[in-house]
Amino acid sequence: MDVEKTIQSILDSQLRAERRADRADLRADRADLRADRADKRADRADARLDRLEKQVKATADLVRVGVQMVRDVRKSQKETDERLKRLLEGLRRRNGNGHS
Repeated sequence: MDVEKTIQSILDSQLRAERRADRADLRADRADLRADRADKRADRADARLDRLEKQVKATADLVRVGVQMVRDVRKSQKETDERLKRLLEGLRRRNGNGHS
């Protein structure tokens, strides 16, 4: 058995193993990088969702206020119409010249 060939074979095997380990490390680093980018995208998406939720809540609050304002205006308009109707009826009754 040739000792030099055996040693060379062992060194070659070790070199191949180290290269495989380096490639595996590189793949792991790339996977970590992809995972980091995915985490950042998820964080940005969460931030956008938070802003959207705040906007939806603000819009809902505005709609509620708007609906209440419309109700108040309708009620006020109805009261004004009733007062005007009573006023006109009173003026018609006081009119003494025979006109209705």
